[in-house]
Amino acid sequence: MKWISWLVLLLLLSMAISQMQRGGPTLDRVAPIIHAPLLAGGSFDLEQQRGKIVVLDFWATWCPPCKATLPALSKVYQEYKDDPNVQIFTVNSEKIPNKRLKKF
Repeated sequence: MKWISWLVLLLLLSMAISQMQRGGPTLDRVAPIIHAPLLAGGSFDLEQQRGKIVVLDFWATWCPPCKATLPALSKVYQEYKDDPNVQIFTVNSEKIPNKRLKKF
């Protein structure tokens, strides 16, 4: 299991280096189209969030770095949960029953 953590860390590091070589992230590009089902029902459409600050956190239950970010993400959510202009979503594409995802 340790090798997976190292692999993920290496992947994230290589992505960061790649971004730095290209001049970092850009703010003038339109985000890709994203549609996804919501755990509470309904669906998410990124296009409907236009004009808002949107935080998308992509994670997996098997990913230690993903788990490590959850406390910080929870703090951000607590700070902005009542602000209609800030939307925070977590994205998990694993084939896991909703009951288990809610527990996680």
